[in-house]
Formats: sequence, C-alpha cells, structure tokens
Amino acid sequence: MTIQITEKQHFVPRTYLKHFAEKKGSAHYNIIVTPKNNLNAEAIFERNTKSICYQKHLYTQPGSTAEEKMLLETFYSQALEDKYQQIYALLVDPDKNELTEEERELVISTVATMFYRVPNWTKKHTGFIKRVFVMSIQATAHTGQKETVIEGDKYIIEGKTVDQLTVEYIVNNKAKQVISQLKAALGLIRIRLQNDNIYIFKLEEGDQEFITSDNPVVLQNPHKQEILPFDPTNIMKLPLDNKHYLMLLPNDNKDNLNRITRNKVTGGFSRREELISNTEQLQNADEYILGNTLSLVRFLAMKDQDIVLTKEEQEFEKQLFALGKQNGWIK
Repeated sequence: MTIQITEKQHFVPRTYLKHFAEKKGSAHYNIIVTPKNNLNAEAIFERNTKSICYQKHLYTQPGSTAEEKMLLETFYSQALEDKYQQIYALLVDPDKNELTEEERELVISTVATMFYRVPNWTKKHTGFIKRVFVMSIQATAHTGQKETVIEGDKYIIEGKTVDQLTVEYIVNNKAKQVISQLKAALGLIRIRLQNDNIYIFKLEEGDQEFITSDNPVVLQNPHKQEILPFDPTNIMKLPLDNKHYLMLLPNDNKDNLNRITRNKVTGGFSRREELISNTEQLQNADEYILGNTLSLVRFLAMKDQDIVLTKEEQEFEKQLFALGKQNGWIK
C-alpha cells in the first residue's frame, strides 16, 4: 500500500475523541470545545474531530520518501490507534473482568503513549531552552563569548535575539523531540507493566458526565509533592467516554494484575467523581476542554460547587478508605 504524507497529525487520536463526540454522517464526528482561558458558555464552539488536537507535520521525519517521512505517524496509527476501538470495547464491557497479557499491555501502552504524545512536553522543554538562551546572551556581555552549544548543536549568539535563537533550536530539533517523546513513552510502559492494576469507574445514574481535554492523561501521586513521570507509585487517569474513566493504580499485589476492577458510582459519589475528573481535565488541559454540549455546560455551571455526601455515603467512604489502607492503595 502506498503511503501518503498526512499534513494534519493528531496528538490526541480521533479514535479516542469520537467517544466524546456526536456522529455526523458516515465516520464523521463533531465534538464541543471550550477554551481553557475563556470558561463561559458563550465561548463554546463545535469542531469536527479531524480539526482539533492536531499539528501540521508534528511527527513528520526527515527522509527522501513518503514512507520515511511518515514512519512515526504510521507507527502510532498501526500500533495503537487502529487497536483503540478494541481496547475501548473491552474496558467498557461490564462482563469483561480478566485481561490477557497482550490486552493488558495494550491498555497500558495506549495510556503511556497518549501521556507523552501531546505537544505540552515539547512546549515545556522549549521554554527551558529559551531560558538557557537568555542566560547565554547575558553571559556574552561579560565573557565576549559569541556562541554556545546546546544538545550537541552550535548556536551563534552574537546579533540574535532570544526568540530568533529559540526558533532556530525548534527547527533543528523538531524531529528529534518527537522521537525522544516516543522513547520516553516506551520506557514508561516498561515501568507501568510491573505493578499497575486496572480500574474502571462508571457513572451509573443521573445526568453526570465526564469531559476530556487536549491533554487527557492525568498523573497523580497523593504521597509526593513533586510528581516525576517515571515514578512507579504514580496514578494515571484517563476518561474513556462521558460515563467511564480508566485508572492505572500501582499495587504490590501482583495476583490481580490481569483483572479489571469495576466500580459503579451513584448518588453523591457520582456527582463528586464527575466534578473531580472534569476539574482535573481543566487543570491538565493545554488549550481546550472537550465533550458534548450538555457535559461542558453542566461543568461550567458547577465547577465551583462543593459536593455534599449523605450520611450513608460518608460512612461508605470511610469503609472504602479502610479497605484502601488495608490493600496498600492508600498510605
């Protein structure tokens, strides 16, 4: 099959986004979008999933042929995106409680690569490099040094602004950065496969709905102030659709590694899980939160509210907390 050069390359897969979108004809899905910096119902707009969460030539590599240039894009497409519907179906199937080794690895691989695919990592690294150029220019005034070396490449400082040097760095390192992100994802997969248990939370009743974002994988660690991506004690969370979210929870008990633990939440728990997950997506988002009109309008209306549990729900929560400490989930 002839490989075509794809200009729009998605860092959040369309196969993932469609589960928060509305189908519009054959294979067309529209999703509702709210800018992170304008959380008003008037700012909500609609986009086809083809036209959101992408960058032009994000994964395009140097090469003389389309196959060489599309090598990374093809890898993400064939190794992960083409299998996402299979992953999604088994995760939301209430009767699916055991995974094969291959299925479990595919679930964890998908979450880890989605975590590292987003351009937020490149932005953070570029911000660091920009600060390096600022210091290099400042040092030039004292040392007379006219050049600097960053990551093995030489940059002439004299006569250039920080922005000019930063653009030069981006051009020189664009291809290397996305490869570095993939290598980081592969390393994270090896770590997460050691101890991760798989949990699915489902909003069982009411109008509660989950949203997602352009940076959908949330990393948490209740035991650490500073969260390092490769810390094996981190929790990873990913909304799957407007009623389900996935949690990868490390546990030293390896007997249940291939088991899916399913939790149906109702009442005040359902309202609270909705608010917690949606707030996490807002905090984690780079530019946008995403969902359907109902879920986004509902979240914007309730994002500053507190959820009060009934006495029965508070007692049940105490029991869950005790169970978590007993099993090592909570310290």
